[in-house]
Order: sequence, then C-alpha cells, then structure tokens
Amino acid sequence: MPSTTLPVKVVRNADNTVSLGCSVAAFQAANVTGAVAVVARGTCGRVAKAIYGQAAGAAAVVMINTDSTLPPFEGKIRQNPDTGEAADVTIPFLGVVGPVPNPAVAGSGSAEGQALLAADGGTAALAPSQIGNPGYLRAAGFSSGGPRFGDSAPKPEVSAPGVSVLSAGVGTGSAGIVESGTSMAAPMTSGVAVLVRQTHPSWGPAQVKAAIANTAQASALSSTPTAPNARITGAGLVKADRAVSTDVVATTADNLDSLAFGFFEGSGAFSQSKTFTLTNYGPSSVTYNLGSSSGALTVSPTSVTLAPSGTTGDSATVTATLSLPASALAGAPSNDTFVVGPGGVQTARGAVTATPSAGSAPSLRIPYLLAFRGESNVAAGVLAPYAKGANNVFTTSLPVANTGIHSGTADVYAWGIHDDQENHNPGPDVRDVGVQSFNDGTIVFAISNYDATSTQAVTEYDVAIDEQRNGKPDFVVIGVDLGAVLAGSYNGQLGSFTLDAKTGNLVHAFFAEAPTNSSVVELPTTAADLGLVHGANTSFNYAVNTFSALDGSHTDSTSAAAYDLAKPAVSTGAFVDLGPAGATTAPLPSATIPLAVDYGKLQVNPALGWLVVSTDDPSGPAMADEVPIGTVK
Repeated sequence: MPSTTLPVKVVRNADNTVSLGCSVAAFQAANVTGAVAVVARGTCGRVAKAIYGQAAGAAAVVMINTDSTLPPFEGKIRQNPDTGEAADVTIPFLGVVGPVPNPAVAGSGSAEGQALLAADGGTAALAPSQIGNPGYLRAAGFSSGGPRFGDSAPKPEVSAPGVSVLSAGVGTGSAGIVESGTSMAAPMTSGVAVLVRQTHPSWGPAQVKAAIANTAQASALSSTPTAPNARITGAGLVKADRAVSTDVVATTADNLDSLAFGFFEGSGAFSQSKTFTLTNYGPSSVTYNLGSSSGALTVSPTSVTLAPSGTTGDSATVTATLSLPASALAGAPSNDTFVVGPGGVQTARGAVTATPSAGSAPSLRIPYLLAFRGESNVAAGVLAPYAKGANNVFTTSLPVANTGIHSGTADVYAWGIHDDQENHNPGPDVRDVGVQSFNDGTIVFAISNYDATSTQAVTEYDVAIDEQRNGKPDFVVIGVDLGAVLAGSYNGQLGSFTLDAKTGNLVHAFFAEAPTNSSVVELPTTAADLGLVHGANTSFNYAVNTFSALDGSHTDSTSAAAYDLAKPAVSTGAFVDLGPAGATTAPLPSATIPLAVDYGKLQVNPALGWLVVSTDDPSGPAMADEVPIGTVK
C-alpha cells in the first residue's frame, strides 16, 4: 500500500484488555472502519484476525504477539485456518513483538504494544518497507521438542528452514505460497537426502539418514550459536554441502543416530553408557578426535582411525558415558508444573563431536539427551488420636517426613474415591481422587494414577460434577491438552477446562498441575464457575472418567464421591514445604499437619480420609499417600 496516515483503534474486551479479535463482531464493536485495528495473538488463527478485521472495514490489522519475538511472515492469506473458508485479504496485516500490555498494569507488555495502546484514538503513519526473515534460522515458537513420548529418546534428529518459506503453490500460477512448519522443512530435508543418495548410490536409508543428522550444524541456528539445544533442534540445521561430502557416518543400534539415555528419577547418582559406531565408506584413511560438549559426558576412545574401505565400511565402536552426581539430582528444579512451567522437563543434553585430524571432511555430531528429576520421599505417618470438639468436630494431626535427597511438599486433599488397579498401562489407570477447596472459591481435584506417563497431555480426564445428585452431570472439569483446545494443535501442556454440561459452553480455563513423567494430575476450577454459592447449594457428587486423548482407547471410570464446599466432612488445603533429609534450616524435613473431621457432615458426605500429594516423590502410588480416617468415635 502507498504511504498513508490512518486512525488507530484498539479492539478491547469489556474489561479494557486487548481483544483477540476472533470474530467480525469484536472488530465492529470497536468501530474500526478505515482504521488500523489493534488486537492480541491467541485462540483463533493469526490470519483469521486479518480476515475478520477486513470484513469489519479495517484498513489494516496489527497483532501484538504473546512473546518477545515477531510472529512469522504469513504471505498471501487465502483461507481461514479455523473454518476452512476461502479468503482474500487485501489489507496490510502486521505483527509486533509482545507480550501484550495489560492496561491495568503500568509498564506491562512490550514497548511496541504500549505504543499502540497509547495511540488508541490517534493516528499512525504507514509506509511500505522491506523486512528480513531471520526466523528461518531459528526454532519456531510452535516447534515441538523432545524428549520423545514413551521412552524419552531425543527428538527431533535435525532442523531445517520452516518459517515463512516461499514455495510452489498449486493454483497460484507463478505466485507461489508462503508457509511455515514441517510442510516446508520436510521437503528441504528430503532434498538433501536425494543429494546424499546421488553422491553415494550404494547407501541405504540408514546411512543417508545418519549422514544428514551427523553433519547438521547447531552453530548455524541463530538462536543457539553458543548453547545448542538438542531437545528442540536435534543435531542442528541440515547442511547439504556437508551431508554429501562425508564418507563417514555415526550410527546407533536403535537407528536413532543419537544417544538416548531415556528418563531417570532417583535419589542417587546417575551413570550410564551408550555406544555408537563410526563407519568409513570412503577410499581414504581418516582419523577422528572425539570429544564432548559437556564434562558430564566422557568418550572412549578419544581418537579412532578408520582404514580405507569398499562398500562394507571399516568401523570402530565408541562408548559414551553420561554421569550426574547425586548433588545434581538433589539440586534439580521441583517437578511441580508451576516451577518448571507447564509441560516443562528437566534434561541433560549436548553432543559428542568427531573432528577429523586432517583433510576437509566435515566434523560429525551425535547428540545425547537424558530426562531426569531428583526424588523426594515424603511419607505420611500415623494419625494422632482424635480429640472431640464443639459440634461433633474431631481434631487430629498427621506427621509427614521427607527422607529423600530432594526437597518436597505435602499437599492435603479430601480423599473421596479409590479405584482398583486394572492394568491399563500405558493408558490411564486411576488409583485415587481427592478434592480441596479454599476460602477464595478455588477448587482443585487431584487424580492419582497407578502408573506414570511421559506427559499427561495425551490423556483426557473428565471430572463430572453432579450438583442435583441425579446421576447427570451439570458441569465437567476436563483435563486435556491446552493447545488442542485453544489452538487446534497439541502442545504438550495440560489445561483444566470447566464446561457447562447442559449448554456445552466453555466456562473457564486454567493451566493444570501435570508434571511430566509423573502419575498425578491436579485440575483447578472455581466455585463460581460451577455455580456454587455459599449460603445456597454448595454440595455435589463427583466421579472421574479417563481415556486416551489420541485415540479414545484405555478408558477408566470411577465410582462417585460427595463433597460440600461450605462445610467439608474432612479438612483440606493444608500445604507444607519439606526440606531434604538432614536439613537443619527451614524448610525442615518433617512437619505436623493439623486435620479435622466433621462427624455430622461425614454421615451426609462420606470421605475415605485424606490424600497427601507430593509431586516430587517417585511416580506411582508413592506420589499420593492414602491416609484413612480410621475410627472417629
């Protein structure tokens, strides 16, 4: 478009925050006709905002990103990704770095976002300009990262340009199409494979794959020149010239061509060895010096010489040993989701490098990855004798102690449901369910499984809330992958969604507490979201149904339990930090938690006792200790 000056209109929600612009009505409410409309990234497709803005008469749409990077260049917008409807956007659609400012918090958000909000009601000058595309040399914000589900092996193997890449577009004539994702990165990698096979026609898929992965360059990725991240980008950026020029490849018996140390949770040191094989298919002898990017991993031998070879190859086996001291596990971050971040995982990662001592052959890179966490060992002791108080309320106390090397916590829930083990592994197999509530209206459901899983985001947990106690749910608190619901694609983060069972409407969404490689899920909601008001109806029945979110298999259902927010049968919500064994300063490794039982309420809303949840404990039953009520009177 030619240089021009246009009015600026920030599309806002009722609470004055910046709207996501996910409907034409949102833009119309801001009266954006002939103006630059400002919205925030989120929920609906990025280009959908441009489509809705143009339909409402906007002269341009500016989207504030959710993080401090620029969103990818979109190219010609021909379709609404959310609805599949054809589109032809002719107005400018621009992105600026975030995060999105909160009008109620001074100084929040990016400088660009603040400037746009300050310009609301004023004007902005627009002029055509050329911009670079540095994004193709970075791991895109929407990229998936390892470890791999199930065995925690490294994934991906390599990276390739996949952000805002111009390629041939069917039906565009000579215009082409700009797209991002594996649909662009995969063809580039496939093209490199063709060149490698052309250079080495006797090689099979294993050698071709290894050549591409071994010769990738981590330093070529502009976001990780000094600290390559094998968890996100594998061995690095594919390099065609290096892949075709190597006669030596490094392979592993599992065909990963990387060193997969898997997952380790423990209370002591870790040490494990893996091997890989260097094979020379070239006509000349070559010597490689072997080293590691980290002192935690050692290689033996440190140098190998491979003789000239025909098609069979001359080979040498190299052993790589990864060692972590007990102190590394003791000092590792908590397994708590809200400490490491939703979907976060603690890893030790790096690469073995094989550098030729002479000649022009490329160096080789073999990534390694270990997912790990340090264990606490929080155990609930024996309840103290009950003491009867006023109104048939009986008080007691529970000793808890941590004998592990890692700090831990004790989080107390009213234990309502126990479900027998049904050997659903690798699917969900519920063991116990509890609930806790707080004076601010927060309600949290804890679901303990018999077995751990790499990520809880592959499972759906449905907590049916029956407020009428007629066997029909009024609301459902659903634990399911956050990205699948909000963005249409899985992102490995579990969300907690409250759904009105009668209307099917989404009421609210939160992050769930769902540590990776663990067996516990905690799903928050609120009394208000469930329509529960103190002084009115505050009791409900709840039951859990789970199944694989990927294919619907491995279902598990529990019986129902009862709970009353206003006056629960057993006390809930106690939470204590516990230091590691031997700690002499706060937090100490032991504590006593006061508990209470309302005997009258217990007859109306029976409870089994308490669950003491410790997300840093070993996965499985140990992560949620069962504390039966016992004999109250």
